[in-house]
Amino acid sequence: MNSPMKRFICCLLFFAVIACEKFPVNPVEGRVFLRLDLLYRDKDLRGIGGYRTYLYSNPGVDFNPQQNESLGLGGLLVVHTAMDTFSAFDLACPNETTPSRNVVVDVVDDGMNAHCSKCGTTYQIIDGTGLAIEGKKHGLRSYNITVSGNSGVVTN
Repeated sequence: MNSPMKRFICCLLFFAVIACEKFPVNPVEGRVFLRLDLLYRDKDLRGIGGYRTYLYSNPGVDFNPQQNESLGLGGLLVVHTAMDTFSAFDLACPNETTPSRNVVVDVVDDGMNAHCSKCGTTYQIIDGTGLAIEGKKHGLRSYNITVSGNSGVVTN
């Protein structure tokens, strides 16, 4: 291998190592399976900027769980983003020493952001990223969401 090629590979490896350090592993883990019904149960999600939280604490009021539904670690936040797509996030604050369902984020700013009152971190949700824009380093744990017509599913 010639010298310029060796330098190129070394630089590539160096940047790969640096990039891995900038994106730490999100500590929030939980099983997720939630069916969405945009006609009835989840009609709040139909318009751009719409959002809905699904919490473990109040299953008869916050949502009516269907068979095999699981809400991740702290519950789920589903957002109809400004780009007319859908995103789903775990409500557990990822910046806690041990993330749990006891410390969850709340939606603020009319659905633009979410905020953790314990650590003070603000997360951007209207764009579908869940990135920490003020405060600690971890963004919200995101989950896969597929919507077709008036139904959808959130999974991990």
